[in-house]
Formats: sequence, structure tokens, C-alpha cells
Amino acid sequence: MDDPTTSDSPRGLPQPSPPTAKGGVPVYVMLPLDTVSREGTLRSVHALEPRLVALKDAGVEGVMIDVWWGIVERCGPGRYDWSAYSTLMELLKRLGLKLHVVLSFHACGANRDDDYHVSLPSWVESAVQRDADGLLFKDRAGTSSDEYLSLWADGAPMPMIAGNGDDDDEVHLAQSTPLHPLRTPLECYRDLMKAFSERFNRELNGTDKLITEVLIGCGPCGELRYPAYAANRGWVFPGVGEFQCYDRRALESLANAANSVGRPEWGKGGPHDAGSYNSRPDETGFFANGRGVFGSNQKQAGQFGGTPGNSGAPSSTSSLFTSRSMMLPTTLAPDSPVAGGAPNPDGALFEGVTTQDHFHRAAHHRADGRTRSLDDLVSHGDAPNGRWDGEYGKFFLSWYSNELVAHGERVMRCANEAFGSCDARVALKCAGIHWWYNTRSHAAELTTGYYNVQGGCESFGSESAPALTNSVENFGNRRASMDWVPGREGGVLSSSSSFLSREGGVGVNSIFKPLHRNTNAGSHGSVSSLACDQGAPTTGYDRIMAMAKACGASVTFTCAEMSDREHDPKHMCGPEGLMRRVVGCASRHGVPVAAENALYRCDAVAFRQMVRNCKRGVAPASAEDATNQMTSFTFLRMCDSLFEPNNFLEFVAFVKDLTGGAGEWSP
Repeated sequence: MDDPTTSDSPRGLPQPSPPTAKGGVPVYVMLPLDTVSREGTLRSVHALEPRLVALKDAGVEGVMIDVWWGIVERCGPGRYDWSAYSTLMELLKRLGLKLHVVLSFHACGANRDDDYHVSLPSWVESAVQRDADGLLFKDRAGTSSDEYLSLWADGAPMPMIAGNGDDDDEVHLAQSTPLHPLRTPLECYRDLMKAFSERFNRELNGTDKLITEVLIGCGPCGELRYPAYAANRGWVFPGVGEFQCYDRRALESLANAANSVGRPEWGKGGPHDAGSYNSRPDETGFFANGRGVFGSNQKQAGQFGGTPGNSGAPSSTSSLFTSRSMMLPTTLAPDSPVAGGAPNPDGALFEGVTTQDHFHRAAHHRADGRTRSLDDLVSHGDAPNGRWDGEYGKFFLSWYSNELVAHGERVMRCANEAFGSCDARVALKCAGIHWWYNTRSHAAELTTGYYNVQGGCESFGSESAPALTNSVENFGNRRASMDWVPGREGGVLSSSSSFLSREGGVGVNSIFKPLHRNTNAGSHGSVSSLACDQGAPTTGYDRIMAMAKACGASVTFTCAEMSDREHDPKHMCGPEGLMRRVVGCASRHGVPVAAENALYRCDAVAFRQMVRNCKRGVAPASAEDATNQMTSFTFLRMCDSLFEPNNFLEFVAFVKDLTGGAGEWSP
């Protein structure tokens, strides 16, 4: 097989492509996870350069590199080694390529098929050993996640141990705090950002700057989310995951929130009936999706495969991917083009109805027997929604989501402090949790921290789960009955005692409060309520976008290569609708958006979908208006397979389509 990066290739290098046209989206390519070794050296430079040349000639604008915390600060607190990254930047300058940098404060290697492992700095691991119950996320069983430090520990002082963690090791005083031997995780993030900004000031500024974006890692896999799913903790697709709120500081925060709304019994922990990592929504009491239950008869139960006791068993066609990509499936619908089925020529959604525009089309074709909405998979009984839709659920999910967004704001404020005067764009990454999206509870999103259920409540309706025609009052009574607490008269909470009506409460009503500007926070203001404007539709993504806007950050989102019809309908996936929702939220808040593919694919179907998803709904309204244009697309990732002749030809055509302007696609 021929490699287009070699001089004796029969095809040779592709002809240079013109610059990105107006209305086009510039393309970047992720470099391999192990481009920089754990010892801090740039690997395989002689093999890397010809491949970079090939990407440049294909029309790629630049590449993306992970700057691993565990590599850069491996030698001790405040002792930064930038040498490998400096060498890479000099190479990119010479070749005329730009650079996106990911400041990765997480560990790599927690997910199945990860081919590279980078831990947190050894001195951080030593601090964790001294406070494992307070520095790491924990699930209900007490299992810790070592992917990323708990967000509730952002302000927790850590002893800076320079040695192997023994009690007699010398305490190393960090350079940024010479008078105190303790630093918090947030200070560690801030200090590294500042050190990077100072070291590469020239590359971050000017019209000819090399670094065009700095993406700030805010959680596992660099994404602003909880570590609700990971293969090394037993999760397999499409499990709902588990809430990660059981470390000592998380429980203290939850107890305080519950006390503040007069319901101390809600502060003992997360929901007891939310299942386990590999549960399906309607196998749980918390995530159940109302108007009957999946599996309420034998035929429906068979649609899920497996049993509650073995719900997590992966299918023979499923596989998992590396930590910088999301843990996503390759289980495909029978007529998926990737599985050999016929393509969908008109671009209509196959399974979930994810926009009102497609709803009537779905109703028109309902006679063909395909599932078009949640209501086709559930019985028409009168079972209420799970506790996610009750008063307790709203309290807990609001607290859980707000804590995540507050962490994002803290980290991005540090980023603004470090990079606010630079010309490079600052960004955060939002995970594309698309499984169970076409259900009312959006269970997998909830455990991940994205409170995206309001569209699924009977009183609201949604693109994927239209409002029920049954009496709202009847459903309200049934939902309230699920909030029965011993000692409360009648078991039903009155609105006067509800946390929703309490001034300054943590409940969902607080998300409707307008933003409050902080005059000390710079021109972008602050998000003290972690909310959106009064009257705007509110989801977990709106809160994130409001925070990003206040911090002057853009947002990167995954799933750009996915279509709804390529997923098994049993898993109620909705990547297209999810991407439209996130992009729509960003547009409402004036936040720039970039995209990535979540899975490595080099087939024409996937490339076509990437172009469609990047340009549908975000292309400029006119040649003069580029306010809604995506800032960039990053392809995951450079590897041997990409440079196989057929794959590379498809990739070159994809780059031309995406960078060539708004006219290169059809809806």
C-alpha cells in the first residue's frame, strides 16, 4: 500500500488547495496522542514532517496537539518542560501550518482501546493518596475516578510533594507560591496557563500568530462534564452512566444546598433509584420516561436485548475508542450505509424526530412501520415520568448541573486571566452525549451533567418527544405523588413549600434569572446565576453557553460525523438533533462554535455528514455575514490509516468541500 507522504508514491502529493473560501470552514487535524512522549520528547520527527507536508498540500490549515499536564509538569510543582512543544512549533512555522493547543489537565488511558497512557503528575497523585475521599470524583459505590480531579476540590489546598509520596519526602515550594507549600487544583491550572502564555507569547499574538486557539481542558477527555462513563469502571454503551457526587466535598455541597431549600433529607446523596453504569433508562425509577414504560410488554422488552442483570453486555459489533474521542458505539441500524444499506437520499431522519421541521414528515411516513418518536416505543398507559421530573429530581439535577457549570466558569476565568490579552481564541469543549437523546429524561446527559430534560416534560414537549395530549393536571398529580416524604401531610408537596419558590434557591427557577454583570470581571461580565436571559428556553447547554459568553470563550462540540440513522433505534440516539440544539444554544448566546468528529472514519458517507453538520444551520446568511459560521473543524485523527491512498483521496475531497464555501453542500 502506498503512502502519499513518500516521494516514490505513484500518485504523489495532492496539488495545493486554495485558502479557505468565504463561508468555508478551516480544517485542522489532531496529532497522535503520543506525539510527545511521557519523558517530554517529540517522537518520530522524521516520519511526522512528510505527513504534515501532505496535510498542508491537501488544504488543511493546521493541527491540534494535547499539552499534557502529566508531561509538562512531571518533574515537580511549577517546573514546566515545554521543549517538545517548542520543537513542534518551530517545525509548523517552517511548514506554514497553524496550531490548536489543548491544555489537557486530565489523565489519558481510562477508556478501552486507549493506545497511550498519561497519568496526572506524580506529585498530584501523591496528594490524592493523602485525600482520596476529597480530591477524586466518586460514584455511589465509592469507586473513584482518577481521570480528573473532583470539581468540588477546585479550592482545596494540596501538599506539593516533589518525591515519591513518602512522609519524609521534601515539600517542594511551587514557583508561583514561594511563601506557601500548598496549592489548590485551580491554582495549578492557572499557573500552567500563565506559564504557557508567557513562554509562547510570540506564537499567541500578531496577525501571523502560530497558535490560533487554546482549548482549556475542564474535565475528563478535556470536556466540561462529569466522568459518568468510562470503560475502566465497567461502563459499556449504551448505559446511562452514574452520578459522580459522592466524594466528601460533593456531599458537603449537596447537604448545604438541601438545607438552603429547607429539605435536608435531599442532601444525603444522589438518587437511590438511578440504576448503575449499564442500566437503561426505563430499568430505573429515576430516569423512567413516562406514558408507559419500555419493556411494559414482552415485545417491547425484547427491543432492548439483555436483562436488567446483564444490561451492559456489549454487542458483537460494538467497539470503543480513545480518550480524546468520545466513548461511542459502532452499532448501526440495518440499512445504515456504513452497514451496507442504501443511503437516505433526501436527508430525512431515520429514527428520532429531532426538529419540529421534520415532525410532520415523520407523521406522513408513519405508515412505513419505522419508529418516528418516543411514543412509538412506549405503551399508551398512564405511568408517570420518573423522579427526574419531580420536585426532588429538579432540585438535584439543578444542583448537579450548576456545580459543573460553576467549575467551568472558575477554570475559564483563570484562562481569561492568562490569555485575555492574547490574539488566540480561547475555547472549552462540550461532550456530545447522544445516546438516549430521543427520550424524555435524556438519562445519559443527566449523569454527565447536562440538564437537558425540560423539552421532554409533558408540560413542555420537545422535538424528540412531543407534548402529551393527556390532562396535564393528572400527570402533575402523579408526578407529585413520587415526591412523597414520610412525615409530610398527604405525601404531596405544596408549591408554597417548594424549593422552586424560595428566593435564592438552587432550584430550576434560578436558571431563568438574567445574567448579572460583574464589574470586576472584565468586559465579558459574569455568570453568577449560571443562567440565560429571562424567558429564553433553558437547557444544560444554555447554561454552558451563557457561561462561555461571560468568559469570552468559544465552544467545541463533537459528533459531527454522525447521523441518526446509523445508530440502533433501540438506543434512541439523536446526534443530529443534539448538534442542532447545541449550535442553536450557542447562536442564541452569541458564542462561536467549532466541531470535531467523535469517531475516526475515512469513508465518503462520514465525510459528507461532517460537511452537512458543519454547514447546516450555521452557514452565513449572506456572503457578507459570517457571524454564524463555524470557526473550524478538527478531524480526529492523524494515523497510518488516514494516509492509505483511498482514504487520503476521500480526505482531500472532504477538505475541499468544507473549506470551499457555503455552496459545496445540499441539505
